[in-house]
Amino acid sequence: MPSGLFQAPQDSGRTTTPPPLAGRKILLVEDEFLIGLDLCENLENCGGDVLMAASLDEGFSKLTTDKGQIDAALLDVNLGGLTVFPLANMLQEQGVPLVFHSGHAELLTDLPRRYPAALWLSKPAEMADIVGALASQISSSSRSDDD
Repeated sequence: MPSGLFQAPQDSGRTTTPPPLAGRKILLVEDEFLIGLDLCENLENCGGDVLMAASLDEGFSKLTTDKGQIDAALLDVNLGGLTVFPLANMLQEQGVPLVFHSGHAELLTDLPRRYPAALWLSKPAEMADIVGALASQISSSSRSDDD
């Protein structure tokens, strides 16, 4: 296994636990190619069906194409000088759980007010933390849908 590749924990018991993101469609918006590729591969290793977008326009396109089918979104905040917030607003309106992932701390200060249900992680974040945040958001969203 290549260095840095995250693999979902395996249960050595008799029961098989599905990967943490099994069957979940994750919108990944990341403008840095190598980071996006690494995140995509790792999320897929955890069972996620990843829709990757490298720009705001691509993110909107994926959202339009897969409307109502996205289970969670992992969003880089700064996309080549633009912010992801217009896309995040639309995702939030559709009830898609959000996880922000950014190396720009100054862009994260307003997130709790604008996106109270979202989680945010500073780059670089451990893959286990990213997967845990997405799984937690999906679980919370599923519980609130059942109410």
